[in-house]
Amino acid sequence: MFVDEVTLEVSAGNGGDGCMAFRREKYIAMGGPYGGNGGRGGNVIFQADSGLKTLVDLRYQKKIKGKNGINGEGKNKHGKNAEDTIIKVPMGTTIKDTNGNIIADLLTDKEEVVVAYGGRGGRGNVTLATKTNPCPSYAERGEPGETRNIKAELRMLADVGLVGLPSVGKSTILSMISNANPKIASYHFTTLAPNLGVVKTKTGSFVVADLPGLIEGASSGLGLGHKFLKHIERTKIIAHIIDMSGSEGRDPYKDYLTIRNELKDFSDKLTKKKEIIIANKMDLENAKENLINFKNKLPNLDIFEIEAINNKGLDTVINKLQLLVDQTPDEELFDKDIQEKHVLYKFKVEKPYTIKKENNAYIISGEKVEKIFKMTNFNTEEAINRFAKKLRNMGIDDELEKMGIKEGDIIRIMDYEFEYTK
Repeated sequence: MFVDEVTLEVSAGNGGDGCMAFRREKYIAMGGPYGGNGGRGGNVIFQADSGLKTLVDLRYQKKIKGKNGINGEGKNKHGKNAEDTIIKVPMGTTIKDTNGNIIADLLTDKEEVVVAYGGRGGRGNVTLATKTNPCPSYAERGEPGETRNIKAELRMLADVGLVGLPSVGKSTILSMISNANPKIASYHFTTLAPNLGVVKTKTGSFVVADLPGLIEGASSGLGLGHKFLKHIERTKIIAHIIDMSGSEGRDPYKDYLTIRNELKDFSDKLTKKKEIIIANKMDLENAKENLINFKNKLPNLDIFEIEAINNKGLDTVINKLQLLVDQTPDEELFDKDIQEKHVLYKFKVEKPYTIKKENNAYIISGEKVEKIFKMTNFNTEEAINRFAKKLRNMGIDDELEKMGIKEGDIIRIMDYEFEYTK
């Protein structure tokens, strides 16, 4: 099964909890705190793998979860950091966020990107000790790992893309010039997914992609080709395969214009790529006459006559394609400056929380508040007071008083409720 798009929810691992422990040993008076820190949660990393050709392994994985860090222990033992979760994808995979921003474009074998970062480990009470509180009776929970929704899109890496209407002989040509074995039959849409083949010549080699047949309106969703037009974006050379015999009652010149228009409607970049015309089925009736008319209308284009079924004329085509591939430099599909790691974000200075009143409950939300809440272990009075002090320092108490909160009113953070006391 060929799969070239998947949408996933990715969650990195949570940090391990810090430990609250105390040193109690004979002959050591006032032993003090003895709890270690938790380990870091594992990152989720996408890595390009030259052995993969499709995203089918991710098709049924709606969620990917990283490993959690190990909790700290007594005797100041720190928890172990979790191993990263590595998700392997084909070379040519683009990772985007929900807004369509590019996180990474993985082009080379073993190239990787961290898609979600693991949470740091919670601090044990040894680390939390201060001059004013040398023996804290609390420890932090681990920081939650980053969670985000992403879309992975595969655009296959090929030097030459074979394009054309259905049943013009693209698959036959690929089978003749490369090591590929595409399905070949005398009906439309035999090719349901792109096929790749390696062509070896006297001076080198190049990769050819046979793309499913395009029809008029493909760029707007008709037929099968619209799903695969994006794969042409990475190719250096576009090879138009034309049934010059007009065996299905079509005009070869109009066939060429139809494909050109679909490429243009999908992306202007496609019309600027180098191209050649491969006139196939020259052994059939009307082919010679149609070729003369075709050349008269397009006198400046390279046109190569072949009989793919008889393996005639293909050597000349292969040599020309090798020359064009060698002369055409690699081109980045996406401007590196727009990728996420190079973007400079500027944020307005805003409150790190919001408070809204519903009936007699005051609902506090915000990423920073929720993070502090998740990392607080409410098992001691000192931990509760520390949490309340952090909210007070953020200005939440003053904001609540301005909104008219009274003692005994309910404060809700996430799914938890507290009574307000001064």
